[in-house]
Parts: sequence; structure tokens; C-alpha cells
Amino acid sequence: MCSQLMPLFLKSSQDKRFVCEAAEAALISMTSWISPSVLLPKMQPYLKNRNPRIRAKASVCFSKSVPRLGLEGIKEYGMDKLIQVAATQLSDQLPESREAARNLSLELQAFYEKSQASGSAEDESAPAISPEAETWEAFCLSKLSTLSAQAILRVTVGVPVAPKEGGISAALKEGAVPAAMKEGGISVVVAPKEGGVPVATKEGAAAVGC
Repeated sequence: MCSQLMPLFLKSSQDKRFVCEAAEAALISMTSWISPSVLLPKMQPYLKNRNPRIRAKASVCFSKSVPRLGLEGIKEYGMDKLIQVAATQLSDQLPESREAARNLSLELQAFYEKSQASGSAEDESAPAISPEAETWEAFCLSKLSTLSAQAILRVTVGVPVAPKEGGISAALKEGAVPAAMKEGGISVVVAPKEGGVPVATKEGAAAVGC
């Protein structure tokens, strides 16, 4: 089976449409009848292939195979391994890889939360994937780097990231809180407008309206 993967990935990456479609159909069929516990380890090396098209096809097949593991299969394979795969593919250069990674991330989140819920309801009879990390956010932060965890959480729970823009905090965008800056030792307050006319506030003896 492993020997069949590379030819199929190569054919599915070609520009010839009929060859590509036939190879893609074969790969999708493979994900439906081969046990995912057997297929996923064989497919994982192709996620790091130098050819971006091969990585993309492998990502799609990988993401389609993971749900077939089921909850117990995911626990056995390793949720931490799977979330690392998803995080890596989210930064891939091809949209096809990134979309597959987004789908995989959402599937993993659903399985994780189901595991946590069943673990809470049935106590020790159905142990959770990660008893130490009660929330999905905590699990991602414990298994991934900060940047990778943020990428996963943006996809799954929409956690906003507010980096600084041009040295000024994103909180100080137009319509946000007034920004106080110093120019030549005189405080300049960017004040809201009233009736279209800026309102200047005084500090000491000098007041400059912006």
C-alpha cells in the first residue's frame, strides 16, 4: 500500500485534469476502505514532502481519515500528534493544505470536547484525552507553541489576536480610546469630535487640539 501512495500523489498533482481526477478518486477511495490506524502513519511523511502539491493532497486525505478513527482511535493514535499536524499544515503555502488543516482542527476540537464531556459524565469508565487540560484552549496551549496554538484557536474558537500595528497597539485604532502622545514636551490629546470640530483639552498652560 505504501508503494502505491507516491504514484497516486504524483498523478494527483499533475496538470492533466483526467489523470489528476482519477488519482484523487483513488486516494479518496483508499481513505474509506483502509483502516485509518494503518493509513495515517503511512501518509504522515508525505505531509512534509518538498512538493507543495503532494503535501496538499496528503493533507486532504489525512484530514478525511482522522474522523474514521473514532474517539478511542484518536486517543490511541495521540491527540497531541494530530493537533501538531493540523498546526503545521495551517501555515502551508497552498490553500488546499490550509483548508484541510482547518477541517482537521475542527474535527479534533469536536472529538476533544466530546471526550471531556464523556469523561466528566462517566468518571473513570471513559477517561478524558487530557485530564490535566479541562478546556480546548488549555489543551492547545499545553501541546503547541504560542503561535501554533493561536493559529488553531483562531480556526476553532475565533480567539482574536491583537498584535501591535506600526508600533501602536491595535486597541488605539480609529474609534477606540483616545491616544495620548507627547510632542516637544507638550502633551497632545487626541480627543473625540463634537459637531465635526475637534475638542482640545488643556494640560498646564498649553493646549493643542488634534
